[in-house]
Amino acid sequence: MDKTTLVEKDIEEGRKFIELLQDAGIEVNSALWSKGLFDRWNLVLVSPVVDEAGVREAYLKLLKILRQAPVSERPKIDELSLSLLTPKSHFAKSLRRGLKKARDLHVSHQPFGDHFIDEGFIYFVN
Repeated sequence: MDKTTLVEKDIEEGRKFIELLQDAGIEVNSALWSKGLFDRWNLVLVSPVVDEAGVREAYLKLLKILRQAPVSERPKIDELSLSLLTPKSHFAKSLRRGLKKARDLHVSHQPFGDHFIDEGFIYFVN
């Protein structure tokens, strides 16, 4: 996703992808869109699958789930926009401390712990 504004369609496509993962048995602890470098939006997923399988294998597992979804139901997610984090990461821990229990929340210039979300949308933080 190479644009400066996150639109409702992007939010819904991300939600469909998260639900697809959860239906496939992938635990997602936290999920959000966050604008990163060069105004590029990233779908950030915090999941223990990163610890269980390693980063590379976790990405492959998630991409396999996405690609195996029926074309008519497949979420339109740019594979390059995915960011996977372990729940043990500093970012994930700060997110839990600062925004625990956040749900469907647009954020702008949001500090939390040692981190900052310039612009984003939080699906959930657990």
